[in-house]
Amino acid sequence: MHKKHLKQQFIDIAIPVSFLVMACLLWEAIVRVFHVPVYILPPPSVILLEAKLQSLTLLKHTGVTMFEAIIGFMIASSGAFILATFFAHWRVLEKGLYPYAIALKTTPIVALAPLLVLWFGTDMRSKIVAAALICFFPILVNVTRGLKAVDKEALDLFNSLAASKWQVFRLLRFPNSIPFLFSALNSLALRTV
Repeated sequence: MHKKHLKQQFIDIAIPVSFLVMACLLWEAIVRVFHVPVYILPPPSVILLEAKLQSLTLLKHTGVTMFEAIIGFMIASSGAFILATFFAHWRVLEKGLYPYAIALKTTPIVALAPLLVLWFGTDMRSKIVAAALICFFPILVNVTRGLKAVDKEALDLFNSLAASKWQVFRLLRFPNSIPFLFSALNSLALRTV
């Protein structure tokens, strides 16, 4: 059974890799046969050579991009969780702000990019804000749903035991929101792949 599983895993990896190799060979051949200029469509061999020559620069910039994405994600996660907690406890605040959050969620980041550059410049700040905006709204929507989607009977039990709002949040609402949070994180991961 174990050998069969390993063989299937090998096949699952080998097929896409084979198609990638064939596509790169075809690409290389088309560029060479039709004498396509490198500045229009560089062949894979040129791209790989340039990547090797510029590997330190690429690695440095990859690190900067990772840093910007992680900081933006952390800001978005903490801010969205705090705002979702307010939404779950104060219905007036949710009614007042939630429609705007949904409207901003549907606005493509490409439409906001010029404003971010004007407001924050072209340095790291604008990229962190862009990453935070991308992550903020899916987390806000899902965590709000999770905090509010508690079982009514469990909530009645907590109320009958005279649990404080903090106890209801800590022992009931927060644990209930975790699957919703991970669902949002999963959708973000799938969007970036």
